[in-house]
Amino acid sequence: KKAVLRVNTPNPLAGKKYITFSTSSNKRDGLHSLASKCWPYVYWDELLVLLKQAYPSYDFIQLGEANTIPQAQANTSFLAKTDLETACAILQGAFLHIDCDCGLVHFAHSLNVPCVALFGPSSAAFVGYRGHENISSPYCGNCWRTTDEWNHRCPLGFPRAECMYSLTPDMVFKKIQFYLAGIKS
Repeated sequence: KKAVLRVNTPNPLAGKKYITFSTSSNKRDGLHSLASKCWPYVYWDELLVLLKQAYPSYDFIQLGEANTIPQAQANTSFLAKTDLETACAILQGAFLHIDCDCGLVHFAHSLNVPCVALFGPSSAAFVGYRGHENISSPYCGNCWRTTDEWNHRCPLGFPRAECMYSLTPDMVFKKIQFYLAGIKS
């Protein structure tokens, strides 16, 4: 496959082996724990521990906005340390990108970077990309835009986004391993 987008900005991680991730969450308006498209912060830590054990030769690089909560398990954080072109240059050199349904997933697709994307309230069938490992909630989901508050309050009335909590770190880790085995062959 050819990449649709090419970035000519220098990659500050050129020559390194790394996997990028973005939590797609931020502290804006105090919504980090409430935003329904966000995977729980503690799940990211658990997943990164599993990945670091399984893939010790890779660094794990966090990308995101200035108001994103840093993940303790990231080897390097580029939160608020890049412009969009530099973030794309880093993404372009990644072995894999892991994220929830957000903008960097679209850039990964355009740059032909393998990607694992987590879907809860939004529909992987509608906004996911063929060739990515799109992981949808086994519990519920596809409720995005069914109410005005869907991204801040579960439309089914749960106190948290059960769709995102149903995607356990172990489940996501196994899907990542399976996906990586497939793209290596």
